Amino acid sequence: MKNRKKVGIALGSGASRGMAHIGVIEVLKKYDIPIDFVAGSSIGAVIGALYCAGVDLEYFSRLAAHVPTKTILDFSFSKNGLIAGHKIKSIMSLLLRNRTFQDLKTPLCVIATDLVKCERVILNQGSISEALRASISIPGVFAPVKYKDKILVDGGVTDRVPVTVVKEMGADFVIASDVGFNGGNFKIKSFFDVVIRSLGIMEKEAATLKTIHADVVIKPEVEDINPASFEEAEKCVQRGREAAERAVPYILEALNSSL
Repeated sequence: MKNRKKVGIALGSGASRGMAHIGVIEVLKKYDIPIDFVAGSSIGAVIGALYCAGVDLEYFSRLAAHVPTKTILDFSFSKNGLIAGHKIKSIMSLLLRNRTFQDLKTPLCVIATDLVKCERVILNQGSISEALRASISIPGVFAPVKYKDKILVDGGVTDRVPVTVVKEMGADFVIASDVGFNGGNFKIKSFFDVVIRSLGIMEKEAATLKTIHADVVIKPEVEDINPASFEEAEKCVQRGREAAERAVPYILEALNSSL
């Protein structure tokens, strides 16, 4: 299709709730809505990378829901974090087949946060699994990643839904998938619950200072999902599908009107 708008998607942070991004992507593909650029923070970066690499997202959602936590978390109790993160990085490398950003047909940017300069960092070169390991590094839980002169942690700390990054990549039309914290109730049962809940509150407060300037913002209803557990991954995916279906008529109308 000539002269069509270039479409980008920004996938936000949100721990396990980010599995809803899979449902959003599935619906966009169902209606042949192109995705020319992808940027993601934290879990959004993971889902975005798997999509760009052609990994079966339905398979990944089942894997996330059924793999025992102890098989992916390597507790280290170091001074920088409770989890070393080597196992998760290895799993990502395996799923991505050690691809680099240069191997991807769809351009991808992974967002992290530099603790040294207190600023957002855009990763789009070299090892994808290394970039993902940095982007998901929840402060206090995962040990930070040393990258050149930077100390990198979770991308959601500075840019929960990286819409501006997608625009800078060249997108004319930006779809944002936001699964960030907006309240909701769930029981606090562990240290992980405390940290993720606290981080979510901080991200929410930061997000109130800036509007998500996307052409379409899709917000799956995942407030009742515990972000610290992937047991309800398939429910999150379905919520993503439902939210995307509601947005599709507007997206199609907007894209068709540009032809």
